[in-house]
Amino acid sequence: MQRLTIYSRNVFGVPVFARRRAERLRGIVAQARGAGADIIFLQEIFMPGERRALKRHLDSGYETSRAHAGLFRLGGGLSASARPGLNMDASFVRFPRSGTFRDMTVGDRLAAKGFQALKAALPTDESASTPGSPAAITFLNTHLTCPYEDIDGGGHKEAILESQLATMEAFIRGVNGPLVICGDFNMDASDRIMADFMRRSGLTDHSAHLPATVLGNFFSPQWLFRDIIRIKKIDHILTKNIPAGWTIDVQPADDGDAFLSDHLGLIARIEMREA
Repeated sequence: MQRLTIYSRNVFGVPVFARRRAERLRGIVAQARGAGADIIFLQEIFMPGERRALKRHLDSGYETSRAHAGLFRLGGGLSASARPGLNMDASFVRFPRSGTFRDMTVGDRLAAKGFQALKAALPTDESASTPGSPAAITFLNTHLTCPYEDIDGGGHKEAILESQLATMEAFIRGVNGPLVICGDFNMDASDRIMADFMRRSGLTDHSAHLPATVLGNFFSPQWLFRDIIRIKKIDHILTKNIPAGWTIDVQPADDGDAFLSDHLGLIARIEMREA
């Protein structure tokens, strides 16, 4: 039996408005390593200094791929790190621009939202040569635009989110093997456009049992982001084409008394047995 442990988290890395970013990033990396993560997917790793710090904290135990796109090459603030034996092949798919310039937040315009697409070779063991066993898993790491409004009420961000999901859906149709999608969708699974996307794409939500993944409004000043508390359960781990013998268990990371982010960390443990 082979095993993979995945760690996914929005690190609350918005420059200026999110405080103590360097200190919290150290804690997040320590938490991911302590969980035995084979692959670490992070969102909101925006600034060059923080990307360099991430590599220092991970040292030689991981290889890191960063998305490159947009002004200042922020690439949506996405980062993926994997143990060297997984041999990840990474690319970045940028969401098309949609809506008016006014419709996008300044951060979204700078960051160039999209998703990382990564193919990781499965760990090899004596069962790796079993006929019909998949040789790799495709992963997507994403962070969609933030609506800050009732997206099922016809707000101006709804069309943007639908366009972003359509781009991801088109990519998913071309994936034949096991697929795992991690990230901050800025939508609850019960929101109409998110539910429709999951249904059309044939996705299974392994994070449905989790508590709220947005932990509160920790921005400074808070009044600028007063609507953020309205969106609660927006971080997901979704799958498709998972072989019958595999099991996936998703649990929240335990921060204890520490404040690491305004989003909950998700830990997925994948056990790959033959059916």
